[in-house]
Amino acid sequence: MDTIFKAVGRRILVHDDAALDIPLRQFRVCAALFEGPRSMKELSVELGVSQSAITQIADRLEAAGLVTRGAVGEDRRVRNLELTPLARKLLREREEQRINRVQEILEQLSASDRELLLESLGRFGAAAQELDGAND
Repeated sequence: MDTIFKAVGRRILVHDDAALDIPLRQFRVCAALFEGPRSMKELSVELGVSQSAITQIADRLEAAGLVTRGAVGEDRRVRNLELTPLARKLLREREEQRINRVQEILEQLSASDRELLLESLGRFGAAAQELDGAND
């Protein structure tokens, strides 16, 4: 079963993905920041990474022009990370490319196969959500 997931993942998700140039740990931080700015501590907790690792990742992302750092309120010790317009554009384009790719693939299926797949994916997503809830 893992072979089919790998094959499908490669065919759908890795197709001409410019974000693949970003190391995974850095990409995870960017993906979290796509929802909005976060403090370094919040990112550390959310991603399950030490604060020193977040600092190193932030250094690299800042050097690449993908994030900016700023103080939060009056407390200069608390640092916020925010995506730059360049990073936001890259992530938005990545999301659009993936959506377009999936739509192109779905168009290759018959209407009944497409309906069956989408119904099955709905159940698959619900099972994943249930599993995540059980692990919290």
